[in-house]
Amino acid sequence: MQHPKPGQKQTPPRVVSKKAHPNPTTSDVAHWMAEEIERSAILVQVEAVAEIRRRFGSEFLYISDVNEWSIDRRVLAEFSSLTDPGIVWVTDLRGGYSCPRAHWRFRRKGDRSGRTQYENL
Repeated sequence: MQHPKPGQKQTPPRVVSKKAHPNPTTSDVAHWMAEEIERSAILVQVEAVAEIRRRFGSEFLYISDVNEWSIDRRVLAEFSSLTDPGIVWVTDLRGGYSCPRAHWRFRRKGDRSGRTQYENL
C-alpha cells in the first residue's frame, strides 16, 4: 500500500469478495447446512441466509413475500432429503419463516410428529 502525499487522503485497499466455493451447486449448499447442524446442533435461519450468501452467493436465496431473504426452495428440498426426520424446523407459534429465531435442530423427546415444531420464540 502506498503512503499518501501530504494533503492527499489515504484510500483503503479495494477488497474483492470471493465465494468460498467457485462454482457452488444446490447440493453444496444443502450439504453445508446438514454439516452445520451436525457441528452445532442448531442452524438459525437468519444466520444460515447470511452464511449462504457469503459462502455460495445470493443465487441460492430469494426475497420472500414478506420482503425478507430466504433460502431457495430447491436447497431446502435437497437439505430435507439429506437429513432424516430427526432434524426438525422450529418456528414461532404464529408460524412462518419470518420469525428471526426460527431454526433447524435435532428432534427432542416431546416433539410432535412431523418436521415442523411450533414454540414460543
